[in-house]
Amino acid sequence: MSKYTPVGQKYQINDRVKKRYFSSYRYGTVLDFYVKENGRGRPYYYYNIKWDNSSRPEPQSQNTLKPAEEA
Repeated sequence: MSKYTPVGQKYQINDRVKKRYFSSYRYGTVLDFYVKENGRGRPYYYYNIKWDNSSRPEPQSQNTLKPAEEA
């Protein structure tokens, strides 16, 4: 039996998120998302994030992001 438990989509469009960036955090806004499947057919969520200090969005995987409100 597999220990895999699906998480699903964590963030919605226009949610504020943060990502660990060296000893600090980068803050941004979710613009859109898309789903990719791995070799076993399991879905992985990716988001296009517009960072506060950047002019264009960058793709980020769901597992690298945290809610901006989290302490």
